[in-house]
Amino acid sequence: PSNGTCGALGRRGAGAEMKQVGLGLALLGLCAQAAKLHLEVQGSCDSFQCDLEKGWSPKPEHFKVQGSTNEQCCRPTCRRWKCGHGYKAHPDYFDNVASSNLECCDQLCSSVACNKSYGVPLSKRDALGSTQQECCKPLCSKHVCMGSWATDPKKKNQAGSSNEECCTPSCAALACDSSKGYKYRLERHDRAQPAKNPEDFCCETTCAFFKDQCGRGQGMDEADEVKMKQSATATDFRGKCCEPVCSGVTCPAGYLHHPTKTSYLVSKAHGCCLPTCKAFKCSPGWVKNSVAEPFVSASLRDKDCCLETCALHNCGAGWFNSTQKSKLSKVAASDKACCDSSCQGYQCPAGQVLRSGAMNISSLNADACCESKLCLELRAKKQVKHCNSVSEEAECNKSYDVHEVKRSSAAACAWHAELKLCRMDEKTVLTGCDLK
Repeated sequence: PSNGTCGALGRRGAGAEMKQVGLGLALLGLCAQAAKLHLEVQGSCDSFQCDLEKGWSPKPEHFKVQGSTNEQCCRPTCRRWKCGHGYKAHPDYFDNVASSNLECCDQLCSSVACNKSYGVPLSKRDALGSTQQECCKPLCSKHVCMGSWATDPKKKNQAGSSNEECCTPSCAALACDSSKGYKYRLERHDRAQPAKNPEDFCCETTCAFFKDQCGRGQGMDEADEVKMKQSATATDFRGKCCEPVCSGVTCPAGYLHHPTKTSYLVSKAHGCCLPTCKAFKCSPGWVKNSVAEPFVSASLRDKDCCLETCALHNCGAGWFNSTQKSKLSKVAASDKACCDSSCQGYQCPAGQVLRSGAMNISSLNADACCESKLCLELRAKKQVKHCNSVSEEAECNKSYDVHEVKRSSAAACAWHAELKLCRMDEKTVLTGCDLK
């Protein structure tokens, strides 16, 4: 009989009538023998091999346990455990005898509870972590979007601390294609880009967009970068961006039509016609060269049409540019013809010599060019604020002072033997010395 049958018979025997007692006892005996035979057939777990590869490990004292299956003889290991949300399995734990997230898995930041105003950013949800310090960041509602980023209301309750995490690209991040005539709408510079057709929202057309649409007799100054970047639409670009071209221009006197530039803008008259030297205006310091009047060129220069005068001559050492109009207007290029001489060749009166910077002095007179010979001796001495501030005789005789009243005068210091004082020698007062 089966175990179920024997159990049922045992329960019935306990409450059956006396005439059935004998039959019940006989059946109970058969059941006991069947149970003993079952244990002998089943055997001990000591001889059972737990399947480690499938996550089973022997129970403690398994040799005392009766059984022949993993469930009877073994305990499950982490290899059989399925980690829950916020946890991740790790091979190092597979052979641990356990059945829980804490024992079998690594915790992920997605399962960490953050404080108010903090959360786990998307970039960290699948990262290992178990503390707020490891996993939590302030919510995006605390972040200020900077640069080419705009606030994204959808992310205000999302954790993050960077523009990439908390913001959405603004119009400033969109490259409006200037080569096709587009530019940023400045008033939308910090606005968020829409999901669809962001160019239509963030960019606008400029004159450059319509550069080939002005029509006959009209054109654009493509060299004018400011104008080409000016905002324009299909309804107003002709008035804002287009100008007449040279094909209908009558060249002024002294100019000839340029055969290859009929499409040039009228505003660039030099592009419509070629000037001759007859129309050329010489710069200051140049005078017209009548021989060169028929000469024509797209870019005339002074040296093409004019002659250089003394006004442009650079005088050499010992010479100065003249201020005489008659001399400055001469067509010449020599120091002798164009310049005034310096003091370098001036003859000083007796007792005087040329100043040390004579070649740099242009006024030809004794006061400007010359100084006393004694000035040389005075310059060899040391200037002091007051002679009486010097206490040593030797130092006194090596010094000089500037006159307190006549600051243009100076005198040597002299030692007064009786008074033992250093005093200004009034007999040696000199005027006009270069003392610097």
